[in-house]
Amino acid sequence: MDKWSAIRFTGYTASALAGMGWLLHVAGFAVYDASAQTIDLYPVSVVWLAGIIGPVLASIVAPLAIYFGWGSKQ
Repeated sequence: MDKWSAIRFTGYTASALAGMGWLLHVAGFAVYDASAQTIDLYPVSVVWLAGIIGPVLASIVAPLAIYFGWGSKQ
């Protein structure tokens, strides 16, 4: 990875983490403390969380698998 790719990767990763924190706050799963710059997560049921994340993650990965041909015999 060259220098500019590493810089872009770092920017995209930081942006994604900030976006995830904002989404957790908006959804009511976390509270953001602006003065301390921290995100405190509320207790969440792991079973409920897995039931939500599993199907969403599968829906994201499935089109990628079709597009890139993962699992196909070539």
